[in-house]
Amino acid sequence: MNNLILIRFQTLVMAGMVSIIAILSPPALSQEKEEESILIESTITGDVDPSQAFTVEDITIPVDQLQLLVKPLTVEELQTESAAWFLLLKDKAVEISTTEIAIRRESQASKEGEEADKGAQKAKEELMKGLNLFF
Repeated sequence: MNNLILIRFQTLVMAGMVSIIAILSPPALSQEKEEESILIESTITGDVDPSQAFTVEDITIPVDQLQLLVKPLTVEELQTESAAWFLLLKDKAVEISTTEIAIRRESQASKEGEEADKGAQKAKEELMKGLNLFF
């Protein structure tokens, strides 16, 4: 269970790094001709289709290889890739949160069960003491 959480955490970190690299990387050669700087306010815009992303096919890809893959991409392609990684990151965060909630609930139920067992044991001891007074 801990290995699963560790793997998911590593995936989240990698997805975040990819998003940052994609946003902060220098523009591709096709974009260098533009004299105005491009401000990317969001990685997900109305016309971005994350299903077109290709870098999320292997989420275990090393960051240095991923950097090489995204280097020649245009801003629009980077937005698509970033959107896909962001959605993957969001899904993993929800999955981890759901798992954490389930673990906490299970822990709480176990703790309540232990407390109930202790209470039952104490009641049994009190009952035995009471019966010993009569005999």
